[in-house]
Amino acid sequence: MMMTRTVTTFATVGVLLLEKLPLVSSNPAYQFLIPNGDSVFHNGEPWPAVGHAAPQGSPIFNPFGVDFRAATRTWTVELCQMDSDGDGLTNGEELGDPDCVWTPGDVPTRTTNISHPGLVESTEEDDAEAEAVDGSSQTTTAAATEQLELPSWLVVHIACMMLSWGLVLPVGAIMAISFRGAGFAKNGVWFQLHVGIQILGVAFSIAGFVVAFTNIVDHFKDVHHVMGTVVFAGGLAQAVMGFIRPYKPKKGESATAMRTVWEYCHKGFGRIIIVLAWVNIFLGVKLVKNFFAGVPKENTSTIFNGMNAILGIQAALCLVLTLMAIFVKTKDDGQDQNDKENGSDGDMKHTTRPQDDDDDDEQASA
Repeated sequence: MMMTRTVTTFATVGVLLLEKLPLVSSNPAYQFLIPNGDSVFHNGEPWPAVGHAAPQGSPIFNPFGVDFRAATRTWTVELCQMDSDGDGLTNGEELGDPDCVWTPGDVPTRTTNISHPGLVESTEEDDAEAEAVDGSSQTTTAAATEQLELPSWLVVHIACMMLSWGLVLPVGAIMAISFRGAGFAKNGVWFQLHVGIQILGVAFSIAGFVVAFTNIVDHFKDVHHVMGTVVFAGGLAQAVMGFIRPYKPKKGESATAMRTVWEYCHKGFGRIIIVLAWVNIFLGVKLVKNFFAGVPKENTSTIFNGMNAILGIQAALCLVLTLMAIFVKTKDDGQDQNDKENGSDGDMKHTTRPQDDDDDDEQASA
């Protein structure tokens, strides 16, 4: 119980520290591989992460970023002559190299009035012209919002990971920590629920990781990517440990060294992984907020309301976990439960089992 309260405290502190972490996924070195790369603006706002969908960097690339990557991050004549954002101006014209002669280290032909090659600029003249034609004003914000839509793979990734680590796996952990008494202890009901819930959570985690890993080329470029990989690997390790747990001694017997090590690793590591996962979810939320920087709230309310709802559930689970660790008494049904784990004849021939007992605070969280 003390361990649970300690972990909860660290989780709260970790979340409070997130606002201090730099989450820029752009690479400043790339600015010097394109003309005026450090002087790009979009609608009057500095945009240092030229190839990204958010000014300070994001997991998503804008059209110019996609073309730049396809050109192996090299300013070629072909890339210069392309019109990545479809605004009628070539990338070279927007970046001050209209003749496509610039090479790294040179001074571009033009160093002023640099526009963004991957996002359409909107001017007052454009708005006035559009309003005169169809009676509506195509604002800069609307144009930007249309371009900044989360790709479907990222939506799937967010949904899977928030369901897995933000909801399902913590619930499974609570079943192992606090639901061993009352009606849940009989016939190992708590354990059956624990295993089933954790398997579902791990499945969501695998789906979320695979869809992100196969759609992002530059892995491990920011804290979220690195921590996400660590959490995913730790989750799989937890699942494996849950299925290969050593024999549990009966009452009056001493635990083997292997069982003792397993309990410390499985319980402690499980708590740590869940805390890291929660921290990483907040990091991911911050990346999404950076992605939609400058977009009116009414245009992003749906996704943020959904994410806030999941985060609220996480906070509630954190509170429930703490309260249960403090107030809920666990129950030891003794020999019967040991017999269920180790075999009805009480021998020691089973080293892995589909059903566990009510070992205090056991947690097979992924």
